[in-house]
Amino acid sequence: MRLFTEWYPSRGYYFDITNSTAYDQYYRHGGPIYESISVLVDEIFNVYAHRFGFRNPYFTQFCDGRTVTCPGMSQWGTVNLANQGYDALQILRYYYPKDLMLTQTDNIAGITSSFPGTLRLGSEGEDVRRIQNDLNRIRANYPLIPIIWNPNGVFDIETQNAVTTFQQVFNMPANGIVNQATWNRITNIFISVSRIAELNGEGIRYTIGQTPPDVTLQMGSKGQHVLEMQFLMNIISAFHPSVPFVIKDGTFGESDRRAVLEFQRVFDLPVTGNVGPLTWNKMYAVYRGIRENVQIPE
Repeated sequence: MRLFTEWYPSRGYYFDITNSTAYDQYYRHGGPIYESISVLVDEIFNVYAHRFGFRNPYFTQFCDGRTVTCPGMSQWGTVNLANQGYDALQILRYYYPKDLMLTQTDNIAGITSSFPGTLRLGSEGEDVRRIQNDLNRIRANYPLIPIIWNPNGVFDIETQNAVTTFQQVFNMPANGIVNQATWNRITNIFISVSRIAELNGEGIRYTIGQTPPDVTLQMGSKGQHVLEMQFLMNIISAFHPSVPFVIKDGTFGESDRRAVLEFQRVFDLPVTGNVGPLTWNKMYAVYRGIRENVQIPE
């Protein structure tokens, strides 16, 4: 899912996937693996999970279920289910949506960037059509962007005006040209407002309570409350671009402190870098405002 949506590159990071066990398998270059694992990976490396009716992979977050918990599959929990006779798909559906499917693909390639090169007035092709359709979808949440009535793959004045307005809305140089920065930003916002977003995949399973936690987070804090703060911060980041995106790993680090500091500046809170009652309350209020008014899909 990270690769499919170009989640990190669209936010300015140089990597495509983390080495954090909060999301992924930890990779150690040159480290040994069991032969049984090698054989199994060779058999299923081109199989991916997705929901019925959707082409995009489903974000199947998982953890060991003992030292780390997460809103997804538990490694040790799967052992218990397997011992009860569950097969692989039944185990997945136990933790994730019941319409989850496993599909094999022969479309195998290395990691590439989707950016096709600069698009401007006069450009034509499927990449222009993608931008036109993405902008029309984004417009549902940001109605200042003018509609592109005929998304036919031709970069015309109507498309240029939509791109220019998008750039203005998101505080970018408003030149009507889709360079890599604009392409990435359109991708970022489209992912945030559409059903292919991890925002949607995490948001369904990761629910917040009716009242903010009664804890104060600071540098070095760890655990579920930090994960909740990071989850909220990333939703807010998608719609308030000055607030930095953070890596949701359950540890309150320097990047989290910078994001909290900026959030506090943007929303006129005491700028402390810690998440206390005032900051929790405001984060909850902003999050609920986004869900109610910006129409994050369910």
